[in-house]
Amino acid sequence: ARALCLRQQYGHQILLRHQADWITGWLLENWRWGEATNNLRLGWDPKKKLWPASLENPLWQNSLPLIVKSGTILSNISTKQAKQLGIPENLLIIAGTTDSNAAFLSANLEKEDGLTVLGSTIVVKRIVKEPIDGIGITNHLLMNNWICGGASNTGGNVLRKFFSDKTLQELSQQIDPEIDSGLKLRPMAFKGERFPINEPTLEPILKP
Repeated sequence: ARALCLRQQYGHQILLRHQADWITGWLLENWRWGEATNNLRLGWDPKKKLWPASLENPLWQNSLPLIVKSGTILSNISTKQAKQLGIPENLLIIAGTTDSNAAFLSANLEKEDGLTVLGSTIVVKRIVKEPIDGIGITNHLLMNNWICGGASNTGGNVLRKFFSDKTLQELSQQIDPEIDSGLKLRPMAFKGERFPINEPTLEPILKP
């Protein structure tokens, strides 16, 4: 789920697409568009609203998506895909956003609030007046607000290295969040951290 882009043969042209944009293209049978927040890692600059200079040659330009902002109505679902999926042909396909941005929107926060999303990794976000630049920091322009944050490699993903889904469910029911475990762990599934520090050689701490 963390792939930066997918390659799709489209006629005689190779397209570079984030997986979310590829699915959007499949629903439309038109892979023209890419949503802004999902394309940061591919190189899209949300402040300048440009691709990096290194991608300005014609070969790359023909492979990159036309960027639209989150919430843009793209078109109705294609007739073919609507019939295949058994859904109405007047269904609108709308450019989405990243999973953590969706979580941020769904939390309906005030502008001074922040949000921590715990999943396979940990993401922290909050609205800022101006983008903050730094290694490991992302700035997404969403609903006319700059949402700044970062994603750590620590998180729940590491648990599946040690426990089955059944065991995780049983152990989770025994957790008392009011009691401090006293453990000082760095629960990463592999070596290397990206936020709040950028350290590719940082080792996990998984014991005791």
